[in-house]
Formats: sequence, C-alpha cells, structure tokens
Amino acid sequence: MLQTTYKKTILVKSCDLCCYFNYLQYHHFHVTLTANRRSIWDTSRTSKSNGPPFLLMFSIMLTVVLISPIIEELIFQYFFQRVFLPTLNISRNIIVQKYVSIISPTLLFILSHIITGNISFQSIFIGLITYLPLLFLSILYERTDQNIVYPIAVHILINFMGMISIS
Repeated sequence: MLQTTYKKTILVKSCDLCCYFNYLQYHHFHVTLTANRRSIWDTSRTSKSNGPPFLLMFSIMLTVVLISPIIEELIFQYFFQRVFLPTLNISRNIIVQKYVSIISPTLLFILSHIITGNISFQSIFIGLITYLPLLFLSILYERTDQNIVYPIAVHILINFMGMISIS
C-alpha cells in the first residue's frame, strides 16, 4: 500500500505545474474549463471510491493522450505552419515569415483551448500562461526540418503527464 501511494505521489509531482494551473483556473479564478478538460476533471473528481468505469477512463485516455495530439499537431503545425501560412506571403523578409509561422499556430492553439461560452481577460491570461510553453512545439517542428513526428511525440507526453496528474 505504501509503495503504491509513493509511486502515485511521484507521478502526480511530475506534472504539478499543469495541475496547479488547472486548479487555479477551476477554483480561484472561476474560469470555465473547455468541455473536454471539464469532463475529465469532473469525472476524476466526482468518481466513487472504486473509481470511474474502466471503459470510460480508457476512452478518455485514448482520446486525450493519443488521438487529440495527433489531430491537433496535424492541424496546427502541419496545416497552418507548413501549408497555409507560407502561402499568405505575409512578409518578404524570411525571418519575419518564420516568426509569424511559429507564433501563429501557437496562438490559434491557445484560442481553440480557452474559448468557452464566456471569454474574459482572466480566461485569456490564464490560457496564455498555461499554453504558451507549447510554443516549443512550433519551434521543435521548425527545427526538425518540419518533421511532424517530434511535436506529436512531445504533445502525447505532455497530455499523458497531464492525465496522470488529474487522475
């Protein structure tokens, strides 16, 4: 029993920052979570002592940890960063074009995760604090000669650590 508790504590401590921001958003700032994060949070918090049904948790884990990162990275990194933004020719300067193609997908990703029924300054601010480190995924995609596998793998790892910290 003690060993299981110790292992769970280590897993929870591995993603304290993500869990802390979720806690801040949900309780202190009263910012509404997006629908998928809210359902995971509520399922993990309101479950009985024996836990939620296995099939439900498995489907949530599969969706959040595997399917969503693949789809999101294909949309935001591949489509926006590689296909759509270069066709706009925002600037003739290559450096400006690279910065725009790195920052824009991240901002779109942040907006897609914080948009709920009510948008306030607090929700935007907390969303920026929470998701701005994901700018690393755009930089990683650019630095690896636009190989989508690396950002997908990092995104899967981030979501996996977040799921462990929530459950």
